[in-house]
Amino acid sequence: SLGGFALGISLGWNSKASVVLKNYLDATATEIGLIGGILNGGICVGAMSMPFIASRVSRTKIMFWTMPVLLVTWFLMISHRRQKVMLLLLGRFVCGICGGACCVVTPIYVAEIASKETRGRLLAFFQLLLNCGVMYAFYVAHAIDEMKTVWRYSAICGFACLSIAPAILLPESPLYYLSKDDELSAEKSLRWYRGDTYDVQHEISETKRLVLAARSTKISLKLLKNRRVLRSIATCFGVVVGQHMCGVNMMIFYALTLFDTSGSGELTGSEQTLVVAAVQILVSLSAAFLVDLLGRRILLTLSSLLMGLFLILL
Repeated sequence: SLGGFALGISLGWNSKASVVLKNYLDATATEIGLIGGILNGGICVGAMSMPFIASRVSRTKIMFWTMPVLLVTWFLMISHRRQKVMLLLLGRFVCGICGGACCVVTPIYVAEIASKETRGRLLAFFQLLLNCGVMYAFYVAHAIDEMKTVWRYSAICGFACLSIAPAILLPESPLYYLSKDDELSAEKSLRWYRGDTYDVQHEISETKRLVLAARSTKISLKLLKNRRVLRSIATCFGVVVGQHMCGVNMMIFYALTLFDTSGSGELTGSEQTLVVAAVQILVSLSAAFLVDLLGRRILLTLSSLLMGLFLILL
C-alpha cells in the first residue's frame, strides 16, 4: 500500500506550495487552481486505464514502475528553480496518473493475496498510508519553513517515493498466476504469504473456480436490466461520490491557506494542518481495526452522518 503514501504526499504538497506560488512567485488564482486540480484529472486517467492494463501486466510490476515515473516527474518539477507553471502542471498530472494507478491496482492485489479473515483490515491500510503521506507533506512543510521557493520542499517529497521500491520483491498474486495457467507459481506465491506449512490446495481450488467463472461470464449490457445489478452499481457509485463530494480533497489541497485566512486560535496555520493530518491517521487506523468488528455498513453510515453534520456546521 506504499503507493498510497506517495499519493498522499502529492495531495498534501499543494497546501504549502499554493501559498508560496501566490505570495512569492506571482502565480495567478487560475494557475494555482489548475496546479491543485489537475492532480485529480491525472488520477481519473490513471484509474480508468488500469482495468485494461492490469489484465495484461502483473500488479507488482505496475506498482513498482510508478516509482521511477514519480521520481522523474518530481525531478522535472524541481529542475527549474523559478517553478514554471507548465512544468508544475505536467508534473502534477503525471503524479495523478501514478496515484490513480495505485488506487486501482493496490486494492486488487491486496484483495487477491489476503485471507478472508484479514481482507477488510488489510484493504483499509491503503487509506491509512495515504493519510500518512499527507502528514509527511504537512510535516516537511512545517519543519523546513521554505517561504520563497518550493524546490527544496518538492525534492524532499519526491525522494519519499523511493518507499515504493520494495514492491518489486513481492510475488505476484495466486489469482494472477492462475489466470495465466501457472499453478506451480500460484502455489509458491500462496506459501510465501501463508507459510511453508500451509495447505494451499483448498485455497488454490477456490481460486481456480473464480478464474473459470470469470472466463465463462460474458459482460453484456443486458445485465443493466437486472435490478440487483443496478442496485449494486448505484450503491458503489453513491459511496464513492459521497466520499469525494464531502470536500476533503479541497481541504487538504488548501489547508494552510484556509487556516491562515480564517485564523486558527493559538496554533499557527501550519500547526493546524498537522492536527488535521493526525486526526485523519487516527480515524483511518481505528477504522482498520473496527471494520470487521462493527461491519462496513455501520461505519459507512456513521461516517456519512458525521461528515454531513460537520459540513453544515462549517
